[in-house]
Amino acid sequence: MQETNITIINRLQGLIANCLSDLVDPAERFALLDFPNHYNIGDSAIWLGNLPISTAARRGRPM
Repeated sequence: MQETNITIINRLQGLIANCLSDLVDPAERFALLDFPNHYNIGDSAIWLGNLPISTAARRGRPM
């Protein structure tokens, strides 16, 4: 049986959260640096995608 899109997204979010849990201390401050101020839309999308991941990691909970 093929995974649905939402199942894939949830699985990948879990993997990211598990990887970050060893690297990010929710009690510490952090900064997301180096906004890609150029015309490559893909870099901007990656940077934007880091916002909810970073916020969830800061709160110490899954995305």
